Amino acid sequence: MCSMLLRPNPSLQPTCYGRLRQPARALWCIHGAEPDRRRIQSTSRRWVSGALDAKRVNRIHYLPARIDSHSHRVFASYLAMSLDRLLSLVVLVTAFLAASQAQTREGEVRANGLLFHYLDEGSGPPLVLVHGSIADYREWSNQIGPLSQRYRVIAYSRRYHWPNSPPGKDADATLERQAEDLEAIISALGIAPVHIVGHSYGGATALIVALRHPELIRTMVLAEPAVGGVLGIEGREGPLADEGRTVRAEMKEAFASGNPERIVKTYSSRVAPGEFEIASPEVRQMLITNTAAFELDFQSPRPRFTCDDARQIGVPSLIATGNRSAAGLQRIAEVLAQCLKEGSLVKIEQATHWLQADHARVFNQAVLDFVGKH
Repeated sequence: MCSMLLRPNPSLQPTCYGRLRQPARALWCIHGAEPDRRRIQSTSRRWVSGALDAKRVNRIHYLPARIDSHSHRVFASYLAMSLDRLLSLVVLVTAFLAASQAQTREGEVRANGLLFHYLDEGSGPPLVLVHGSIADYREWSNQIGPLSQRYRVIAYSRRYHWPNSPPGKDADATLERQAEDLEAIISALGIAPVHIVGHSYGGATALIVALRHPELIRTMVLAEPAVGGVLGIEGREGPLADEGRTVRAEMKEAFASGNPERIVKTYSSRVAPGEFEIASPEVRQMLITNTAAFELDFQSPRPRFTCDDARQIGVPSLIATGNRSAAGLQRIAEVLAQCLKEGSLVKIEQATHWLQADHARVFNQAVLDFVGKH
């Protein structure tokens, strides 16, 4: 019998199960035993020719024809481990294939008389990303992937922002016009009602749409929307008013210089101190590329969106702010969350006005948690 060719050796540890092929049968090693090389040789030289070196014997384990309960348990545990590893490999391959198929689609849509470029990724309920000033749809590079795991994410570049046509002589970048753009894009794509995530000027745009056409929107997550009118007298007198006047004076000088980098640095030093200096070359280039559109955003007249306007909006809304942002922007977020019918506030520690970039993971989770409830 095969088991007669085995003798105990407690010093050996099982490492793997290998198979030694021979004419009649296969012999397998078990825990705590090794082949008796002399008896193997004397039994059949057809199976093994020459002396077996110890290293080879220790690598090739044999299982006796009669398996006791302990050996069976050892073999079963190894089999279970192998199946677990195979299952893990299948899961990894499936995830890799799914990720490779989740490609971002680039599209164009004509709306409100202009051509808008957008990115489209994922499937499910539509979620539209509306970027802020001095940026474009690339602002959402840290959001598109994670959010598209549950939603069809559409990030478009607002008028005059890259890669759309730059502003011309008669460019109109008023907030009302940009709200019309968003309404027209939602209608043209046939995706109403949508979840909206808006940042800064993009958040202000979303609020105007929610006020005029609430039927187009399911929920809103707004990162420090630029609607200073909600502050009322607080925004016209006192420290916050002084801060606003200082920022406008600094930006007026920066725009007059015609130096894109100075424009970006002046603005970022106020709303996201230190972030431009540590930004990647790609982010810096995005900011600098959009300074012409930013100037239009900054200087175009805006309707005074007030707390009374906000009280008319019944869309469930989450307002996000960062405690390293400008004091005025933080205060706007706090007051707006109180004015909205269904408003709530989340404050992200150590985040700046660019919170979706400098604290992307926390921001993304806040979006998923809030939108997932509606």
